[in-house]
Amino acid sequence: MSFDELQGESLPNSRSCYPFLTRRQRGDGSGQIRSRKSHGSTQYWYHFELWKDGECLIKSTVYIPKGKFEQVQLMEQEKRPVAEILALLNYPFTRG
Repeated sequence: MSFDELQGESLPNSRSCYPFLTRRQRGDGSGQIRSRKSHGSTQYWYHFELWKDGECLIKSTVYIPKGKFEQVQLMEQEKRPVAEILALLNYPFTRG
């Protein structure tokens, strides 16, 4: 199904029915999952940025353990705040 078809009149008005069409709220940061092959296995990393008042506070990468990958992937698809994902990954930062 193309994006143009998704924009048709058959869609309900609520974007909550389609999590892939939603975005994070302003100020929740941005992030994405990337994979890298290493010694025959795939490693997953979470690249993220946290902004405040138009200034980038943190821009970094954190490793995603295999046991937490599916949960992080689900949270990313739901566009949960980056701070929640980093808390799951035990990333040390203070939200200010």
